[in-house]
Amino acid sequence: MSEIVSRYDVTKKLISEIDERSNKLKNRILNSKSKYTVKGNVYYVSPYGNDKNDGLTEKTAWKTPARVSNAPELKSGDVVLFERGKMFRGMDIRCVEGVTYSAYGEGAKPIINCSPEDGAGASKWKRLSGTKNIWVYKTKFFDVGNLIFDGGVNYGLKQVPDWKHGEFCVRDTGGKEVFDVRKHLTQNFQFFCECNKVLFNGKYPLSEDPKNLGNLYLYCDMGNPGAVFSSIEFAVKRSGMICKDNVTIDNLCVLYAGVHGICAGTCKNFTVRNCEIGWIGGGIHFYNCDRAVRLGNGVQIYGGCKNYLVENNYIYECYDAAATHQFSRGGTDDITMINAVYRNNLIENCVYSIEYFINLPFPGLERKRFMKHTVVKDNIMRYCGFGFGMQRHDKENPAHIKTWRAQNMSFDYVIENNIFDRSRASMVCSTAYDTAWLPEFKNNIFIQYDGLATANFGKYAYADPDNDAEIIPYDKNVKNSTESLGFNGNTYYYAEVDQLCEDEKNIRSYENGLQK
Repeated sequence: MSEIVSRYDVTKKLISEIDERSNKLKNRILNSKSKYTVKGNVYYVSPYGNDKNDGLTEKTAWKTPARVSNAPELKSGDVVLFERGKMFRGMDIRCVEGVTYSAYGEGAKPIINCSPEDGAGASKWKRLSGTKNIWVYKTKFFDVGNLIFDGGVNYGLKQVPDWKHGEFCVRDTGGKEVFDVRKHLTQNFQFFCECNKVLFNGKYPLSEDPKNLGNLYLYCDMGNPGAVFSSIEFAVKRSGMICKDNVTIDNLCVLYAGVHGICAGTCKNFTVRNCEIGWIGGGIHFYNCDRAVRLGNGVQIYGGCKNYLVENNYIYECYDAAATHQFSRGGTDDITMINAVYRNNLIENCVYSIEYFINLPFPGLERKRFMKHTVVKDNIMRYCGFGFGMQRHDKENPAHIKTWRAQNMSFDYVIENNIFDRSRASMVCSTAYDTAWLPEFKNNIFIQYDGLATANFGKYAYADPDNDAEIIPYDKNVKNSTESLGFNGNTYYYAEVDQLCEDEKNIRSYENGLQK
């Protein structure tokens, strides 16, 4: 048996063991019990409740997320419990400082469904005049990041044209070809939401004022999509839960958010644990130089943090990162990120598994900008760069650990005992303005494709706006290459290019949003 065949066999056995470990971890997360401390009142939320109730017992439960978001009686130390096995649809939840949000009863985690309505039903769709396969939905939306059919059996491919000379133009044509729905929706599940016309020139309209709403067009050659599918969910431009200081999110399932799943700005003592978070992102943030910037992190802090914990979650199908703490260049504030911990999570089919970056303030300002004590430990991270997010144009960027060319001043940053299982691009992209600020990698398992042209180990080096780092190949020398950079006790495996990468139909189905 040749060495290369032998090492593929070893990797296949390892992947089979990781499959089993992943399933056990997923089952443990999905069936975890609620854990919370009550220092105030407990409020209950059930679809059988009534928003006029006091919410203080299961029999007098509130009914809607809107009531939870607009509850003046909520105080620090209170607990809000959603009924298990039930769905709560259609509104982001604005969390109150110091409140824990969890679940009660028996069964599956309560679902916070950000989709405002189910698009199944033939009467909800009409064929666009002059076309055979393009359908218009009855409701106008304030942007839709993705369409999810039958719970994820298939999903949409959002068409995001450039904005040139006051009109939409086909991407990458330099404004020479005007975008026309009738002409440029040509494949199953391609869709376009007209409302993104209000998002150009760096503006961020947040309200769903009627002037900001637009038609949703979908190509479907199987007939009326409302009759073809039993459910169609809309990942509209909203986040699932927006958090503050001293908030814990426990045992909730957050789905179909076109912005972020669970997010916060600068905050302290913020915990997300035992949650399921999926089908996140794709919504347009704004247009930058005539091109759309899109959103989509499963769990996010944007700004400073102290005691930020993301633990024991199942996160999948995110247009951007599964979990992140970040702050871009600019601003006038001190930004410090202290005790950010990502532990024991299962992450699948996200463009980035864990993303981090912190950059400089506006030029000429002296401000504190650094991270201290960041931990990425005991996570299983799989299939980076596959799934819904790979309809992105920047297909060279996926990485399990991802930063950008930012200052990234960091102290005591440890990445250990994780499984990094295959990426369509990089395992790691970690750079900083000083190599002393790079994270320490130890006792991790890396599995990467051998022979996939786009697959590599990635970047781990000094880099600044004028000097980018070189890519480290995932070749027979990868162990020596990384150990020379300070990696300790890590093991490396080579995976045979599989059907996910090799089968042309499968690749096309991922890139076009038609998941088989």
